[in-house]
Amino acid sequence: MKKEKKITTPKSSTFPILWFLLLSIIFISILVIVFSLGFVQDFFIKFTATSLYGIMNLLSIPVNLVEPHVLQLSEGTRLRFSIVPDCTGVYPIAILSGIILAYPARSGKKILGIIGAVFSSLLVNYIRMITLMAIAVSSFRAFEIAHLLIWQTSFVLLVVGYFLWWIRWK
Repeated sequence: MKKEKKITTPKSSTFPILWFLLLSIIFISILVIVFSLGFVQDFFIKFTATSLYGIMNLLSIPVNLVEPHVLQLSEGTRLRFSIVPDCTGVYPIAILSGIILAYPARSGKKILGIIGAVFSSLLVNYIRMITLMAIAVSSFRAFEIAHLLIWQTSFVLLVVGYFLWWIRWK
């Protein structure tokens, strides 16, 4: 009598990847919806404008908070900068938080990862806004390039880089 060979297939890593992608999309979608609610957006816009005003004053850069969401340079060109939801840094926070929540790791590491994501996103966002204001004084065209190309790309790199670092750290 011949023994039948048991056919085994190698474990597939496709299912966990698909599950991670699905959970990421769900978590990111929920966070984006929450951050898109009017009262939440208003809070982050006012928080960003007020804290940026404080940072600019600490750096001795003359700026006025002329409306709850509008900063105006006090000297030189007297440019006005309106803070809109995209200026708050919440969308990189939503993306990073969503993929950290979806990744298989201990809850404590996820919480620390999200706290770090919030801090790094806000820090980079403030650096972005300060440099954009400085660039706008010199050239509106340079401002547009920096705003749309350089800083948008930098936030993509921030999200990817931070997440890859967090995976190795966790």
